Amino acid sequence: MGAFRPGAGQPPRRKESTPGTAEGAPATPEEKKPVPGMKKFPGPVVNLSEIQNVKSELKYVPKGEQ
Repeated sequence: MGAFRPGAGQPPRRKESTPGTAEGAPATPEEKKPVPGMKKFPGPVVNLSEIQNVKSELKYVPKGEQ
């Protein structure tokens, strides 16, 4: 019955961070290298930040207020 006890399960993952590595900095096109085995799909590339901005502008309207 240890499955439902606090602390049961997998231990928390350790964050391995190396000093001098900027994870949040976007890579320039010269630094980007294609991943071997990756397929290139046809069509435009979608900017995820634009989708997130649109989602943040959406508002939930309860059924009674319509």
